[in-house]
Amino acid sequence: MFRIVLECKTFNCDKLLGNIIDMVKQMQGSGLLSKIPGAMKIPSFIDASMFQNLPDSQKIPMFEQGLSKEKARILPMLENALSEKLGKVHVLDFGIQYIGAADVMAKIRVDAEILDYHQVIDILVEDYIEEASIEQILQDQYDAAITMENLDFFMKGQSDETKEYLVVKSMSIEKQKLMRMLEDFATSKEVEMKLENIRFFMKEVS
Repeated sequence: MFRIVLECKTFNCDKLLGNIIDMVKQMQGSGLLSKIPGAMKIPSFIDASMFQNLPDSQKIPMFEQGLSKEKARILPMLENALSEKLGKVHVLDFGIQYIGAADVMAKIRVDAEILDYHQVIDILVEDYIEEASIEQILQDQYDAAITMENLDFFMKGQSDETKEYLVVKSMSIEKQKLMRMLEDFATSKEVEMKLENIRFFMKEVS
């Protein structure tokens, strides 16, 4: 299991919030929302501008509360998005926290586990890892005979524990590419997100 922590310099979800509020109110009006167990309901007097005019210190925690209530529906969507870009992973949990610092407005946390090591390794080697990074990724395991042509073979030959370590190490070293990919994904979901940094952590499965 590993954790990704996104340190967001900017995180603007106004447009997404507006679309969600409009969609939920339309579903309420048509009676569709009543057919969804546990679905959030929005009073008729509330509109998107009421949320959008709030300061980020209030807006982001409210956004987090909404995401938490809809976590069962959001987790599969987040999992599919990450699996499309990184290979088959299972997203266990996520969260967003308002920070309000000069360089970090908010932090987003994603806990995940790898379901298909070989697929993830193939994608990393093909799309993310640069040859100049191989020695830094492998460290004590590095051998001059290991190149981009056989790196995937070497990584796949390790134990699952070592594979996971090498995958997380690879993502950490090539994080600039991953940051751009995640920013583009956020844009596709109508969230303006600019990342200051991205961190990766190995975690024990509890």
